[in-house]
Amino acid sequence: MKSPRKLTPLLKQYFAIKNKHPERILFFRMGDFYELFGDDAVVASSILGIALTSREHGDSGKIPLAGVPHHTLDRHLARILKAGHKVAVCDQVEDPKKAKGIVKREVVEVLTPGSITLDGALDDKKPSFIASINPHEGVVGMALLDISTGRFLVDEFDETGLGDKLAYHEPLELVIPDSLRSGYEERLKSILPTSAVTQLDDYRFDSALAFDDLTAHFGTAGLNGFGLGEIPRALGAAGAVFAYVRDLKMGKVGQITRIEKIQKEKYMELDSATIKNLELVKTPYEGRKNSLLSVIDQTLSPGGGRLIRRWILSPLKDLESIRERQTAVRTLLDSADKRERMISALERMPDLERLSSRITMRKAGPRDIISLKTGLEKTSKLKSIASDCKSPLIVQTAEMIADFDDLIDLIGSAMIDDPPVTLTDGGLFRKGYSVDLDQLTGGIEEAREYIHNLQNIERKKTKIPSLKVGFNRVFGYYIEITKPHLSRVPDNYIRKQTLVSAERFITEELKTREELILNAEEKIKALEYELFGKLLDVIAARIAGIQAAAEASAVFDVLLSFTRLAKEPGYIMPDLDDSLILDIKDCRHPVMERIMPSGKFIPNDIILNDGSRRMAIITGPNMAGKSTYLRQVGLMV
Repeated sequence: MKSPRKLTPLLKQYFAIKNKHPERILFFRMGDFYELFGDDAVVASSILGIALTSREHGDSGKIPLAGVPHHTLDRHLARILKAGHKVAVCDQVEDPKKAKGIVKREVVEVLTPGSITLDGALDDKKPSFIASINPHEGVVGMALLDISTGRFLVDEFDETGLGDKLAYHEPLELVIPDSLRSGYEERLKSILPTSAVTQLDDYRFDSALAFDDLTAHFGTAGLNGFGLGEIPRALGAAGAVFAYVRDLKMGKVGQITRIEKIQKEKYMELDSATIKNLELVKTPYEGRKNSLLSVIDQTLSPGGGRLIRRWILSPLKDLESIRERQTAVRTLLDSADKRERMISALERMPDLERLSSRITMRKAGPRDIISLKTGLEKTSKLKSIASDCKSPLIVQTAEMIADFDDLIDLIGSAMIDDPPVTLTDGGLFRKGYSVDLDQLTGGIEEAREYIHNLQNIERKKTKIPSLKVGFNRVFGYYIEITKPHLSRVPDNYIRKQTLVSAERFITEELKTREELILNAEEKIKALEYELFGKLLDVIAARIAGIQAAAEASAVFDVLLSFTRLAKEPGYIMPDLDDSLILDIKDCRHPVMERIMPSGKFIPNDIILNDGSRRMAIITGPNMAGKSTYLRQVGLMV
């Protein structure tokens, strides 16, 4: 929308901000609402199903207008983002009571389909990647960043493998150099039709600039420790996506604590055809339902759900590592007490990874901090239970969990067990945590007690049985006396408001108590903001450790999921070696046997080796089960 020639002061401010974000829907904070103007209002009202109105703004004429209450913002943003739009959130950044003229406003966050961190807008069981693509002379550097967890991956590969890589990771948004706008965007859209594509200036992909940005962020002299030494194209891609996200989040990216090079030598790389045809994580028509993942995923936590998906899509190639997992499952199977205690600790486990991100981005609320405390207590229990297990993998995983007793005690001493949803509701800190806060709340409690008792006291003094003490936002506290009793009003009453059937008064003492309450409430609000911010600072300094604990709890969750699966009839632990012999007796299809009536699936044998049986020819009429047999062997392997 073009700005009108003549603008009110408010619209001048709005268009000055909107012109910096022309391709984003701007949510503009005005008091208790976020307002949308012009074309933004038209688009948003259609998506959100909210009323579209118009309003005169001085000589600016009528402008389309829509709005949502501030406390419902996240829900509405999620719907806008799912519709494929980008959003800028503009907040009031000064106290309206202290503002001279128009309240100062600034964009505090930009949200895109790949940078969503809102509750309820993300799939708990899947990563939420932005992929940065940096192709050059047949080689592609790629970086993947999940801002909701801080997971940051890089890879470099032949350009012919781009389609498989993107289909494998399923990023929600793609970032490419602006010079590739022509043609390349269409290619990416053909691979991932629902993913948003964003162009950045070419200089953003410069490896030298990326090196400076990333070393400054991680506080390191170099990047060799992360495995980024010999992959300049991937480094350029990493720098571009990091700078992009840092700009979107106004520098609040403390959850990005490390960067990993994808380890091709350790994991089997599955192409998109294999993932699709074996229906590993989804089927063409039913989504997750009736995929291999749906059958074997018995995880209890969001982190565990994401990890088991990753393990399925990245099978281990190293025999020793595979055996370590088998030993861990066997250890848990043989120790019913430890297994059940670990399962109990994992039940209702909060999503520590995504909680960490909200804390570093200063988007966490009081209840998020209580959830964090609960999660840390659970990880501590897991560490205690697992530390003396015989499985090396379980012991190593337990060692990833640091001692959080001090942080747990701090949160427990600071915040009440059931705090309000938002910080603005107040009353989230315990008595004894802050002397200053206790003094302020104590003063308010005394004044409120006085006002609470005032009605009975004044009724006795004045002999007016209908006298009542009330409060409204416009006039504050008052003493109301009906007109038949006005002759008995004491001399110290000061008239405040006249009604049809009554008069409202105030006394000097009531006025003093009212001012004490209102002033103290403002001070309490400011102090609680300050105390909560300091608490977030303390937690943010421990984010890397919290992320490691989250990763460890996810590993335990997946191993226990395997353990529960192993207890089901007919599941065994296979003997593995590095030969070319494939010898499976009574092989079954793990998904088909669940879909078919019990006992109807007929098991099959498969014997192949590097000698006389390198190949098997499968024959039979249509619908005889040839493809089922092929898939079940593939899934077993």
